[in-house]
Amino acid sequence: MDAESHDLEVLLSLDFSRYNPKLIGVETHCALFSEVSRSSLFQFLSNQRYCLVGWCGLTILMANKQLQKEIANQKMLLR
Repeated sequence: MDAESHDLEVLLSLDFSRYNPKLIGVETHCALFSEVSRSSLFQFLSNQRYCLVGWCGLTILMANKQLQKEIANQKMLLR
């Protein structure tokens, strides 16, 4: 998602009880995880039970519980 600094507003408008995207990619302008974890965007997605699963440049990737389980199962298969 790239909503030109309005990512949080877009996410706030999403009905998470109806729509549950597996993966959400949002742009952040924080350089350190400690900064990202304190951001309103990260806090909101964490409260929706999303977990950080990737970070590329300015984009963080947050996965829902279903995708987190799928990722964990894939790791178990690779062992």
